[in-house]
Amino acid sequence: IRVIPEKNVLNQAYDHIRVEIVNNSPYPFSWFYEYNLFEEVKGEYVLIDGDGDGITEKRAEDAAREVAGSGETVNDRLYLGQILDGGYARTGKYKLEIPINREVSEEVLFEITDQYIPLDTGLSIRMESGVYHADSSEAFRYFVRNDTAETVEIALAVHVARREDGKWTRLSPSEDYLEAHGSASLWSENCEPHTEWEGQFQLSLAGMLDEALVPGKYRLEKQILFDWYFYEFEVV
Repeated sequence: IRVIPEKNVLNQAYDHIRVEIVNNSPYPFSWFYEYNLFEEVKGEYVLIDGDGDGITEKRAEDAAREVAGSGETVNDRLYLGQILDGGYARTGKYKLEIPINREVSEEVLFEITDQYIPLDTGLSIRMESGVYHADSSEAFRYFVRNDTAETVEIALAVHVARREDGKWTRLSPSEDYLEAHGSASLWSENCEPHTEWEGQFQLSLAGMLDEALVPGKYRLEKQILFDWYFYEFEVV
């Protein structure tokens, strides 16, 4: 059995890691969504175990079982909830351990960083300008460019982060945003191949946030399918 992460380095905006579990054995492999995460602390990998049961994610009694026959591959997304803080995964080096049977487990290493990782997917996001005025009252708009050969489903929801003290801090949405666009991630529209889709909110950028928009460096963050895209801009 081999476990292969889709990415060995993830940006902190990801709350899942996607993996392939490849069964190269002559026997079927039963996968119960049970796994361990270890975080590197002072050169040692320490088990992340929020509830003290000795395992990071333990299958429930009624957990679904996914079976990979001999020569088959299972694709799954493993939740990183125990290392999330303020909407971001904690940066650092990690080890993922998946039990194969009672005696054997498969391990892979990965890293979470706050650095931007360019994506060669044919998708990108942008705003109308790279400079935004803090007192602007215009409705906030952004754009998604689809230069792939496939139609892509786009939801309205976005996040805004500010660069503070050398790190990104995701800003909380305002009550007005939650009232007007609280379900923005629950519905989607199609973006056809080689076209640009426009998302427009009823609020200004300042009105979407629960704190004052002050001069500085910001970025727009958006998840499309399973990946995160960023657009950096300045507030003056």
